Amino acid sequence: MARNHGSQIKWTAYSLAYLFLHLLKFGLLNRVPVNGAVPEFATIAVAAVGCFEGPFSGALYGLGIGLFCSAVYYRAGSMMIAICTLVGWLSGLTTDLQVGKNFLGVVLCGSLSVVLLEAIRVGYYHFFGKNDLDILLSIAIPEGLYSLAFVIPMYFLFVMVFLKFRTDMEL
Repeated sequence: MARNHGSQIKWTAYSLAYLFLHLLKFGLLNRVPVNGAVPEFATIAVAAVGCFEGPFSGALYGLGIGLFCSAVYYRAGSMMIAICTLVGWLSGLTTDLQVGKNFLGVVLCGSLSVVLLEAIRVGYYHFFGKNDLDILLSIAIPEGLYSLAFVIPMYFLFVMVFLKFRTDMEL
């Protein structure tokens, strides 16, 4: 009994693409901070996969990336699990509207995911950490802008994976 392993290969490729981005971030970009900020790739990657694969698959991929981020990042806590899962689900909803599987949809969802991540972090650390809003914004704005610079290159990375390992028969 032969079995098609295309789906497993596709999700492995998506995971390896994120692992490549993670190594790029920690191997190179951490050494080149801009205004003291380092880009955050997790939500952009989840948004791209959510746009291509739909809400359920995007949420599951976001859950996996969120678990990875919580396990690897210092002081990430469980915040990244919820944020990445939400971003994957919301980005996947654009696929149902036939907006998400194109360049504009992925760039829009990736950009909004960065804004959402930074807004949640600032709000959390301001209200629960009792940190000064000016200091939090002086960190969040450069980090968000630095992350936004990678939305378009990450689109091309994930669209390459999506097209190379496509398992559906859409045209």
